[in-house]
Amino acid sequence: MRKKLLVIVFYCLIFIMIGCSKNKEEAVWPKDNVVLGKPCMEPGKKNWSIHNAKDIRENFSAMPVYPTDETQDDIYLLGKTENFTLYGKGNYESLLLESNGCYSEIFYPYTSNYMNLPELYELDIDKDGALELGIKLHLQKGTELSIHNLLLADFNEENVLYVYQYREEDFTEDLQKVISFEDVEGGIYPLLNGGKTGIYMEDKYENDPFTSIGVGAIMHFSFDDIQEEIWLTGAFLFERKGSVMYETDGSAVKALVGWDGNEFFLSQYQVVLEEEKTLEEKEQRKEAKEGKKAPTREEVLELRKLVTEGMTEEEITRLSENIKVANLTMEEAYLYDSLFERLEDPEDLYWNYVDDKGEIQIGWDLSEKHYVAASGLTRNEWGEKYGKPIMVYNRFHAENFIALMEEMRDSIHHEVWQEDFNILIEKMEMAKKTHDVKYMIELYRILHDMDYFLLRYGPEDVGKYTKDDSTVNKFYGVLLVHDDPLKD
Repeated sequence: MRKKLLVIVFYCLIFIMIGCSKNKEEAVWPKDNVVLGKPCMEPGKKNWSIHNAKDIRENFSAMPVYPTDETQDDIYLLGKTENFTLYGKGNYESLLLESNGCYSEIFYPYTSNYMNLPELYELDIDKDGALELGIKLHLQKGTELSIHNLLLADFNEENVLYVYQYREEDFTEDLQKVISFEDVEGGIYPLLNGGKTGIYMEDKYENDPFTSIGVGAIMHFSFDDIQEEIWLTGAFLFERKGSVMYETDGSAVKALVGWDGNEFFLSQYQVVLEEEKTLEEKEQRKEAKEGKKAPTREEVLELRKLVTEGMTEEEITRLSENIKVANLTMEEAYLYDSLFERLEDPEDLYWNYVDDKGEIQIGWDLSEKHYVAASGLTRNEWGEKYGKPIMVYNRFHAENFIALMEEMRDSIHHEVWQEDFNILIEKMEMAKKTHDVKYMIELYRILHDMDYFLLRYGPEDVGKYTKDDSTVNKFYGVLLVHDDPLKD
């Protein structure tokens, strides 16, 4: 996949540490870190009226992208776990973390244009017997970019709560230092700690060969609820000399995030080959050979004009944005968070994202008694017997998705396109009813084609510099409107 390498000037991301002590007003700060705040002993005196906090978790994505004068001083409930509660101010730049009566004020932006709600996970990352809180933010996101930010809250021996950030420049450098490459005739091999990865990138431009391999544009953190681990995954970027272009083939390097109470570090480096993605690419190439071709830009524009006839510009914009967000959300989860692998098990607690909204369980805290495969118990059975539930807040379950898609369907006038929405809704209904992952895969493909080959033209609007086998160039051919005789 060829993409333009975006250089984003974003918020100043610096290593932060904020403390809060139940026992003393002035905390002792580690000297090597930059402090952006001190213990917030009396939040009310700093305009943190948390007793009036508005719970916006369910409707966070509908909040204004930019703060207004009327909402600057509002207090929002952003997340809650068993031991931690996260609040945010209406200026979108201040956070307050509470744990067992201890407060820490964090001066850090928590929103972006995509309005992704902060994700909270309790885990014992340093295996000291006490739970820390991982906070994942997704602020940097766009056509060519997707970078997570990681904060970690941890009490020290003096009962002082610190909040640290694993800086983007630090985790990028930590991952980059184990990556090198070997030039071969006609291409390039990525190396991991000096060893071959099994990946080969063919170079099709003799006059502009690859000159380096790196990471940095697609960097995602994921949480393993069973093992209580945090993993960092960075896509390989194949770069050319003096060019703002890079290519990627879906492969990535993955590493375990460690924390020693003072700094972050990486270990257990491994290569991710995206086998499931590779199989889908093979399927796509097979379909192409059988004559199933993606529509051209002109065909997409013509079809879009036809199916949106009679709709207002506001209706078209709202529908397009909802489909785009739904597609990108599933695409990210599929490519980087093993969505379909987890949903292959109909009993996996990840299905709670489909079944329920509000506080849901997505896993088990097994820090006190780790899973033993030889026990004969499944992970879920082991968790029920020895673990504690891992809870998160889910605002958008199947019923909400169905209601939104029904609203979108009712705003259009093209009968065949309405039938595509009926099929989309039916897939979600069947997924909820059966817990069969095939319906979630089929639902994803509908969203994909509707976003990239109807409401937008993926090869140019999203991946102008991509190869034929890139994600945005995939055409599943699942929409009825692509074979609708009414468009002739």
